[in-house]
Amino acid sequence: MKKFNKSLLAGTVGVIAAFLMSTSVFAAVSVKVTGDTDHLPKQHTAYETWLETSCEYTDGMTAKDAVLNTLTNNGFTYVYYDSDYLASITSDKGVTLPGQNSTAYSGWMYNVNGVAPSVGLAGYALADNDEIEVYYVDDYRDIYGYGANISVSPEDAQVRIFDKDNNEMLDYGWGYSLLPGEYTYTVEKAGYKTANGSFTVTDDDAVIDVTLEKKENAAVVRIIGDSIHEEGAHADYQLWAESDAEVKDGDTAEAFITDALAGIGAEPVKAEAYGSTYISGVKLSNGDVLGEFTNGGYSGWIYTVNGVAPYVGVGEYAVQAGDEIVFHYYDDYREFYGYTVYINTYPEAKVTVAHAGTGEVVEENSWGGYSLVPDNYSYTAEKDGYVTAAGNFEVTKDDITMDLVLEPLFVWGDFNLNGKIEADDAANILQKALVSTFPAQFEDITYIDVDGNGKIEAADASYVMQKALVSTFALPCEETVS
Repeated sequence: MKKFNKSLLAGTVGVIAAFLMSTSVFAAVSVKVTGDTDHLPKQHTAYETWLETSCEYTDGMTAKDAVLNTLTNNGFTYVYYDSDYLASITSDKGVTLPGQNSTAYSGWMYNVNGVAPSVGLAGYALADNDEIEVYYVDDYRDIYGYGANISVSPEDAQVRIFDKDNNEMLDYGWGYSLLPGEYTYTVEKAGYKTANGSFTVTDDDAVIDVTLEKKENAAVVRIIGDSIHEEGAHADYQLWAESDAEVKDGDTAEAFITDALAGIGAEPVKAEAYGSTYISGVKLSNGDVLGEFTNGGYSGWIYTVNGVAPYVGVGEYAVQAGDEIVFHYYDDYREFYGYTVYINTYPEAKVTVAHAGTGEVVEENSWGGYSLVPDNYSYTAEKDGYVTAAGNFEVTKDDITMDLVLEPLFVWGDFNLNGKIEADDAANILQKALVSTFPAQFEDITYIDVDGNGKIEAADASYVMQKALVSTFALPCEETVS
C-alpha cells in the first residue's frame, strides 16, 4: 500500500479548513427577541424571551434583514413600515405586541452587542458574530428617563435640576430625561427670590409649578455685549452680566451698570457730549475696549429702563424699585431706534404707515420720514382725485426711500382732479388752451382733451362748462367710450 506523506496531508487539511473559514458558510449572527405578556397598561410584571437563535451572515446584511428573516423562519409575523419602524410582532404562540398594553410610551426597540444604535434596523450594517436583540418595552422612559416639566413664572426664569449626588442634569432644550430617583431644583431670576425644592421620579413624568416672589425695593441690571469684529461680521449679542441690588437713595443707572461691569472684571469708559457724561465704551478684563464705532459707524452702547431709552444720561437717571436697566451694545443703533424710511409721493399726498401684523399706525418723525425697527409694514398714500396707492414693505437692516407716483382718477374734464366737474375746470382748460405752459395737475393731460382730437382747445373748455351746468350732458369722449 502506498504511504502518504503525513506532513503533506496535514498541510492540505489546513488549506481546506482555511478556505472554508474564508467563505460565509460558517459566518453567523445571533438574534434574540424579548417580548412580554399581553396585558393592560401599568400591569407589567416581567419580560420574556420569545426567541433566541442564530442566522447565517452574508456580506451587506443589515439588522433589518437578520431580524425579519429570523422572525419569518421561526413562525413569527410582524408589521414593519417603510419608514424603518417595526410596529408589532406576533409570537409563534399568537401573542401580539403592541396589544392591549400599547401606550404612548411602549414599543419595540433593538440593540447590537448591547448598544442601541443611532439608526434604524435598515440602516445598521452587520458584521460577523454580531449579537442582535429586539426587545419590547412597556415604557421607554424606564430606559431613557422620565421628563421633568417645571412650569415657572416668570417664564424666563432659570431652572436647574440636580440628582442626589448634586450632579446637574442636562436640559436638552425639549426637557429633561430623568431616571427614577430623588432630585432637587433651583429656580432663579434677577429681581426675584430664588426658589428651591425637591421631587421624586418613580414611574411617570414629574410636573412642578413654581412662581417666584418678586424682591421688594430691588432693581435689575443686565449687560448685553458683543464680540469685537469687523463691520458687518456680527454674529450674536451675548448676556455678559445679570444681577439685582437693593435701591438706595441717590442710586443712578450709571452706578448699577458700573457695579455689574465690576462683577465681570470690566469697567466703564466715560465721555462727555452736550454737557452730559455718558458711558461710551466698556474696558474688558483683557484690556480690550468695546466702544462706540468699534464695530462700525453706527455701533455703540444704549441703555434702557423698563424697555424705554430715558431722555437723560445714565448718571442723571434716578433708579426706582422694580426698574429693569439694560445696557446693550448695538452694532447698529438703528436696530433699536429704527431705520429711516422716507416715502415720497407725486403729487404730495397723505401717507399712512402701519405695522403689517397689528395695524398699529406709526407716526412720522417731526423731521420727516419714519423710524422703523426691522419688521413688516404697510402703507397707503391718498389724495383727492387720485387712485389710493397701497402696499407692503419690509425693513431689514438699512434705510429705505420709496417714490410713489399716484395715478389720477380719470374723470373726463376734471382738470383739478377732485372728482367733480365744475366751472373752475372749464376755466382752467381754457387757460391751458390759450397758454400751453399753463400748469396742469398731472403731466398726462389726455383726460381734459374731451373731444379726443389730440389737442387742448377752447372747444374742450366749452364742453366741460356745459357738463358743469347740466350734469346729464354727455361729453364727446363719453359718447364714444363704451
